[in-house]
Amino acid sequence: MKSSDVSANLQQILNSAGVKNRFDELLDNSSASFISSILTIVRSNSKLQDCSSNSILSAAGIAAALKLPINPSLGFAYIVPYKNQAQFQIG
Repeated sequence: MKSSDVSANLQQILNSAGVKNRFDELLDNSSASFISSILTIVRSNSKLQDCSSNSILSAAGIAAALKLPINPSLGFAYIVPYKNQAQFQIG
């Protein structure tokens, strides 16, 4: 899958009502910015673009459940590519 396909597929998944509702449950008012962070991180990391959308969503879900921002500049949590699968990494 091309990197642009992964980004588009991930955006489609993140825009689905079920996923949005789940992030709303976990993050309350900050779910929209968290979802935006996911897309920004994936678009800026070519190795993450090689990962499956489901693994990215799973790693992001763990961070959301722990209420940790995934912005790399903050250093609280990361979504890390490993053998074409995204993994959650605490900072």
